[in-house]
Amino acid sequence: MIHRLEQQVRFDLAIAPVSTAAATTSAYFDMTEYGIQGFQCAAGIGSNNVACAVLQATDSSGTGAKACTNGPQSGVATLTGDGTNAQSDVVELTDRDLDVTNSFTHAAIRMTPTGTMVIAASSVRGNCRHPQATMPS
Repeated sequence: MIHRLEQQVRFDLAIAPVSTAAATTSAYFDMTEYGIQGFQCAAGIGSNNVACAVLQATDSSGTGAKACTNGPQSGVATLTGDGTNAQSDVVELTDRDLDVTNSFTHAAIRMTPTGTMVIAASSVRGNCRHPQATMPS
């Protein structure tokens, strides 16, 4: 018997772990088939902060990229480094948080540390609009 995920969830590595002081932007993930997306952002032990902001674009190459300012978190979270613990937070958005009027269909996460930090992010998309049909066993 073949089992399939009922919620049609898609997991992706958004930003591979990297030690950097530069702003790093993930790939732009297509949300046309998904209703929600969450970015799990993480920073290693350090005293620097990391701003995590959702960007939106009209395609996977980042055309017309701009900040996503809708939604409950306005697409922004800050990981506050305390020098002793790794930090982690989730930035969530729905397809309604995108500027759909102007054909924005893709989302990415940009992590901007205030100094050199190890950063990483993963992406999870869910609530597939067109779930795959399954045959009874």
